[in-house]
Amino acid sequence: MAASRPNTVNLALLAVTILSLMVAAYALLVGPPGSSRSNAARPACSNAGRDEVLSGRGGPDYESRPTRETHGEQAVTRQDGGPGDPGSSQAEGHRQPTGSTESRKPAEVAVATSETGKGTISGLVIDGEGRAVEGALVVARPTDQREQPRSQPDFESELAELERHIQRLRSQQRSATSGVDGRFVIAGLHDAVAYDLSAAAPGGGAARLVRVACGDDVTLLLSRECLLRGKVTRQDGTPITRYRLLWMRADLPNEPGGERVVSGDGRYEVRVRPGRQTIWVMVEGAGVSDPVELDVPPAGAEANFTFAGLATLSGRVTDSLQNPLPEAVVRLTPLDEDDKSEVEALEGMGRGAVARCDSLGRYRFEAVAHGRYQITISLGARSETREIEVSGHGTQDFSLNAGARVTLKFRSPRGEAVTDVSVVFERRGRAERPTALPAEEPGVRVYIGLEPGDYSIRYFARGGAWARYEAKVIDGDNLFNLDIAEAAFVQGKVSGAGTPADLTVRLKPEGGKAENNQHYSAVVKADGTYRCGPALPGNYVLELVAQGRVVVYSASLRLGAGDNDQDVAVRDVASVSLRVQLPDGKPAPGARVTLTSGRNTFNARCDERGLARLSYVPAGECRIVAEAGGHRSREHGLTLRSGESDFALELKAPNCVRVTKVDKGSEAEKAGLQVNDLLFNYNGRDVTDRKSLDALIKEARNLESVTLSVDRGGRVMALTIKGGAFGGSYTDAVR
Repeated sequence: MAASRPNTVNLALLAVTILSLMVAAYALLVGPPGSSRSNAARPACSNAGRDEVLSGRGGPDYESRPTRETHGEQAVTRQDGGPGDPGSSQAEGHRQPTGSTESRKPAEVAVATSETGKGTISGLVIDGEGRAVEGALVVARPTDQREQPRSQPDFESELAELERHIQRLRSQQRSATSGVDGRFVIAGLHDAVAYDLSAAAPGGGAARLVRVACGDDVTLLLSRECLLRGKVTRQDGTPITRYRLLWMRADLPNEPGGERVVSGDGRYEVRVRPGRQTIWVMVEGAGVSDPVELDVPPAGAEANFTFAGLATLSGRVTDSLQNPLPEAVVRLTPLDEDDKSEVEALEGMGRGAVARCDSLGRYRFEAVAHGRYQITISLGARSETREIEVSGHGTQDFSLNAGARVTLKFRSPRGEAVTDVSVVFERRGRAERPTALPAEEPGVRVYIGLEPGDYSIRYFARGGAWARYEAKVIDGDNLFNLDIAEAAFVQGKVSGAGTPADLTVRLKPEGGKAENNQHYSAVVKADGTYRCGPALPGNYVLELVAQGRVVVYSASLRLGAGDNDQDVAVRDVASVSLRVQLPDGKPAPGARVTLTSGRNTFNARCDERGLARLSYVPAGECRIVAEAGGHRSREHGLTLRSGESDFALELKAPNCVRVTKVDKGSEAEKAGLQVNDLLFNYNGRDVTDRKSLDALIKEARNLESVTLSVDRGGRVMALTIKGGAFGGSYTDAVR
């Protein structure tokens, strides 16, 4: 069929496309791969719970992303990734009271490894009609299992590491098979860990439930699945190998499915739910197919797509000397792009397309709609644009002025070639991204795509030091010989006020600015030791920094190549250990403690025992306060002495407000209010918090004057201010 704008489902597609991306992202994060020919990850419902290879693709920010659970006919999207309301996109899981109800004989447990814990999760597997399902495989894996396989220098090592990663994931999961009554018990779990459950039945159907605690008794409702297969080709039968398949069930318009397919023969296989489905395909460069509507029975169905009127475009990109330009980017933009559908615009997969050149400078677009295009060839900072007509099987070669070619040769102090080097090009304070060509000899790096001009080249070799070379780059060939200097390290021990916490040592070149990278700073360990480097030998200022911003010590030193010893003995600093309690006398875990010393502010959070520690703050006068939820402590004025100090804070409900700012020329300034004043009475009525004071000020807007009762350092004062006015800011406080 011709690639054209969808008609009958246009409005539904607009609502669907954004959700389809969320489903695909969820499948990449938590879904085990299915059996499709495609190498894309399966949606959350596909083969969920089968004892297959786990993808392990969760990222470090996974917890903060919305998590789609699979719970039946409705969708539940939760921000915390924890168990939610019944109902979600593919299968349903209901928690029952722990140790619930009928005493049924559990199925035998299959344990993945000999390492077992004492925790168990039990439950019931049922189908869509509420009948118990026998023989369903239920798999539990730790919810926070986000370990990533380490990258390796070659493909064979990469594959071996991936296999080891899969084995590690398998060793942490446990499974069980449901019995004739549908009951299962998974044993050997760590009772302090939450688990994700997935279930799959031999006769079809899958379910998933996340963040299940040991001791829970759950119900897993299996959703039915069937196989949708087909092929995407050009009009002449040539397969289209890369595309995006999308589907939407008529009775579930808010739960679309989608998958990116890479298939040498153009075929796809995906698991969908039976029923009336709308299916369509999006091909980068060709647009969107007409939608196909069909009834998908439990036995499965087939939907094929043909894109008519497509062209191919290929060619080669070289420089002015006919040298190939590997990694050059070729971008096609249709000149009638404004005519594309809203669906194409939302998906970013209209008729525009991008290709990257191989090591011989070759590029290829296998499926492009006929028409006029703007083609842009770019390499690093260089680019050229022109207009072309695309039709049939076209060939277009391009010559690009690749700008400057920079060759860097790295040598050690002994004259040996150094290969493991990191390089950063900076121009006018901004990092440039030239294209690096494959290395042809040890210790040599070649970069192309730079604009001529003045550059600062920063480079770092393993075991060496960061160095900087100021270079003037001209058009054409440039050669720079760069020496890798032997690195300097500084190490020692910090002392002065007990055990350190949240302390950093930092090296700053004398008379210059510290390099913005980790090699010029180091965290002080709990035993007070530190090791900082590698750095270039030379003159530095060594600084001890508390809480990342307050310098409590500095000293000049000269670093020679190799290790340099430098102990840091700090005077006139104090460390404060704090114990924070709730009004009922229990510890206040998570309470925030703030200490103000002059213009510096120090913060800490209490642990589960209600304990917090502030290390190496300047000795002398300070103010300290704690808060947790709706409770606060009094703001205490302290005189800290050098060394260790202990202090206890009791949280209470707010009973006043503390003035945090007084605007110049305001009524508050005229009345004599000062920062840190505690205001507890306004015109004869108690002030308990910010809201109460806001209401009282609003009520008094027609009064000529009102009286304020203020606690200033333990001395109560009466001040007069114009009614309904203030001119400053305040926060909840306790007196």
